[in-house]
Amino acid sequence: MIDYPAAGCRIKNRRRELGLTQEYVAERIDITPSFYSQIESGTRKAGIKTFVCISQELSLPLGYILCGRDNLPLKELSHIDLQIIHRIKDFSLVEKECVLELVNSLNKVFNQR
Repeated sequence: MIDYPAAGCRIKNRRRELGLTQEYVAERIDITPSFYSQIESGTRKAGIKTFVCISQELSLPLGYILCGRDNLPLKELSHIDLQIIHRIKDFSLVEKECVLELVNSLNKVFNQR
């Protein structure tokens, strides 16, 4: 059985870690901001399809959302790390390769100090 208030809390915490608004996430997963807010507060139940969309959008394992299993693969990443990942996740492969080249170049500059 799903503990909807606990699931909503886990969703809200990740959304805040990523620095996103409820309105932004709701728009990305094609639901109303009001419905999304009710999911986070646990006052309204969502279907599995909605939870899957939230899971994908927030890079949050579905098992963690629904069951609270504390096996987050990205758990050790900082708030900034999560924001960077979220911002580039929809980039094309070519765009991601450009970002990687830029990061590698910056890394070389920073290591030469």
